[in-house]
Amino acid sequence: MACEPCNGSGAAPGSSPTTCTTCNGSGQIVRIANTMLGQMQTASTCPTCNGEGTTISKKCQHCYGEGIVKDDDIVTIKIPAGVMEGMQLNVSGRGSAARRGGINGDLIILIEEAEHPDLVRNENDLIYNLYLSVPDAILGRAKCCACAEKDCPM
Repeated sequence: MACEPCNGSGAAPGSSPTTCTTCNGSGQIVRIANTMLGQMQTASTCPTCNGEGTTISKKCQHCYGEGIVKDDDIVTIKIPAGVMEGMQLNVSGRGSAARRGGINGDLIILIEEAEHPDLVRNENDLIYNLYLSVPDAILGRAKCCACAEKDCPM
């Protein structure tokens, strides 16, 4: 999760990240070497800012400058009809938090079905065996389960 005191920036409250003076905010160092064949140009990641383009002089004490903390979060999702065992659902932006205000990852949910004592799954159908006598069925006295409630949720 993003660190609350620094709002995920990694900088201590009241301060902010500054532009890296080594790479001038580009995140890369360009080196030019003169060879017998002419000039050769190479680019590499800036060693000062590790390619981020900014540096933090005062790090947040809560997240130690990372911008993220380990914590639990409750995510509410709606599972669509017809979902079966082994299918995956993707929730964009609700996965692992990114360092220093980056884009959060996606949460991938793997569907697992629990056995039910009364319901049987047949492809996309749920089957419930209810044994009725003819008089009970005609008079509407059927009970759907052992709870014997008139407005049974099952």
